[in-house]
Amino acid sequence: MNNPVFDSSERFFRYGKFLSDKFGAKVQKVSVNAGFSCPNLDGTISYDGCIYCNNEGFKPDYCSPEIPVEQQIDAGIKFFSRKRNYLYLAYFQTFTNTHASPEILRETLLKAAKHDKTVGIIVSTRPDCISEKIMDVLKEISVLKEIMIEIGVESTNDNTLKFLNRGHNYAQVCTTVENCSKAGLEVGVHLILGLPNESREQILNHAKNISQLPVRSVKLHQLQIVKNTHLAALYEQNPEKLKLINWRDYVDLCCDFVEHLRPDIAIERFASIMPPKLLAVQNWDGVKNHHITHLVQKKMMERGSVQGGKWNSC
Repeated sequence: MNNPVFDSSERFFRYGKFLSDKFGAKVQKVSVNAGFSCPNLDGTISYDGCIYCNNEGFKPDYCSPEIPVEQQIDAGIKFFSRKRNYLYLAYFQTFTNTHASPEILRETLLKAAKHDKTVGIIVSTRPDCISEKIMDVLKEISVLKEIMIEIGVESTNDNTLKFLNRGHNYAQVCTTVENCSKAGLEVGVHLILGLPNESREQILNHAKNISQLPVRSVKLHQLQIVKNTHLAALYEQNPEKLKLINWRDYVDLCCDFVEHLRPDIAIERFASIMPPKLLAVQNWDGVKNHHITHLVQKKMMERGSVQGGKWNSC
């Protein structure tokens, strides 16, 4: 398959290339904690949260809502600039970063947009947390700096979303992605592969489904069982019902997924390893994120396959 989107030596479209093509140089995300909550935790939808959720694994040491946004960005830049010179994106990652009043969101995003060393902003959120007024704020700020929206989708299967206690359905995902795209905001989505009760066919349907949407990037994550979560309690009660995929099978699954994914959707990552101290179950024997990326590339080369190779037949 001749694919002009990614380099001929590659088997999939890497997010790093997507960003460097977009901004003309290497780009690094620096995390920012704005101190927002989540409607699935503060009672807006639920107090229970998603059954797998523990945000502690996603907060760098320099991120704290007590520290001004500008100082968090400065700290992140100081950390990464020791390695090489980058352009920087302010990444509002923790919890739901449009779950605020329009006024507070505008004030918060303006601080990142006016920082002289940021070229853009990434806002991580939920598909049910971008109202018309919030969209107006995002469009307003996007005039100053590029804004990209990262939406937690996790699954395109409504039964799974209900099991996960997500508090939204897939139709809401589709509507929000379409609305963001129409507003000129680029959208990335987050998916978890290997969720309970999802067959291989259903997992591959996730790739087919999001390929029908105006999505520019995808971030994949294997299922992990984190301490002090509802999922950990379920595992303790009945581990046979929550079998975790081993890393070898996960590599094969990622290759299948990529083959069914539209070729111009950039892949930000294939896996994310929580700190061992936070995991209730550890089954990957020290395998890291970059190992999985390398193994997916290697396996796809062995197969003679590329991203989107089976997309046209979906």
